[in-house]
Amino acid sequence: MFVGFLRVFTGFLIQNRSGKPRKHRRAEGCSKLVYTPLLTAFFCSFSGRRCYCGKNPALFRCPADPSTVLWGGKVYPRVRSISMSQVFDWGQWLSLGNVPSPYWRTYAKISDIVRPVNTFVFIDENPTFLNDGALATECDGLPGSGVPGTPQIIDIPASYHNHAGGLSFADGHAEIHKWKGNIILTTVGSTATSGGDLEDFTYLAENTTARR
Repeated sequence: MFVGFLRVFTGFLIQNRSGKPRKHRRAEGCSKLVYTPLLTAFFCSFSGRRCYCGKNPALFRCPADPSTVLWGGKVYPRVRSISMSQVFDWGQWLSLGNVPSPYWRTYAKISDIVRPVNTFVFIDENPTFLNDGALATECDGLPGSGVPGTPQIIDIPASYHNHAGGLSFADGHAEIHKWKGNIILTTVGSTATSGGDLEDFTYLAENTTARR
């Protein structure tokens, strides 16, 4: 699914959310998050990537996601668990609001991706942080990158796979990654300067994008 999805429109990539559209991106992904089960399923069904998943909105939800929503007096499972990396839009948080980032790449075409094996496309996102189609990651402050900044974890990945989360990558492989820090495991705080939090920040930054 992911390789096929990335090859749509002769190499042009589908962006992960609406707003600030770039002319070479010909379609949107599941970008309109509506906080009702039926409407969210509707938008996932009619998103730009629907033809690569059998028009089945259930594929946007991880079976391990235990979260539910209350709607019309009834409890429903959430219909979406995954988000797409922000490098497939304009990278708003790569350098904490500097758009475009002076240091980090964003990707509009398959040929732009310089390290597919280290570029995640989809990721399980913590349900508390599901607010659009993108998972935001900061890369400034990545150890060894030469880019100054204070490491922070912006959007929180999910950890319901026994303290781990699923990611799929631009080269077609997927992995379950074990999170180690309190920020991701407890969703408290954002500054990741030591211990497991710094390890988690480093993993996310190294697998988000590359230096310009």
